[in-house]
Amino acid sequence: MEISDLLVNPDGKLLEEIEQKLFKARKSRALWAKEVEAPMEIETLEGKITAQPGDYVCRGIVGEYWAQKAKKLLETYDPTDDRDDDGWQRFAPKPDAPLVEATQVEAPFRVIARWGELQGNAGDYVVRSTTDRTDIWIVGKAIFEASYDRT
Repeated sequence: MEISDLLVNPDGKLLEEIEQKLFKARKSRALWAKEVEAPMEIETLEGKITAQPGDYVCRGIVGEYWAQKAKKLLETYDPTDDRDDDGWQRFAPKPDAPLVEATQVEAPFRVIARWGELQGNAGDYVVRSTTDRTDIWIVGKAIFEASYDRT
């Protein structure tokens, strides 16, 4: 994969060379989230997206942000009673949450997600839900390696 800016999921499916390298992983670190009350533009590591009312803005282990549907968030995380002064609530990973499939991509790449086109850097991970194979996203290398456990 030496093609610069490789699109890893044309037509909503992963390229065969990506598919063959997937491994199972589980989220292992908590995050902080806040429910969105009005459309809100978010600057993510992969580009700008718009969160809709009822979505959650999530904040990860290095202060990165992304939007997530409530149903998806609650599949993977349990809300805790911990809240900070700005209204962010801590969510802990569920030990029995569905696994994801992931692999590291060696070249810069792109993913067409439901919420827009995302840009990945060489060494980042492409991640896919095991419960919805059309749900594909990017996780930065350092973030993936600090917040997911390979199973």
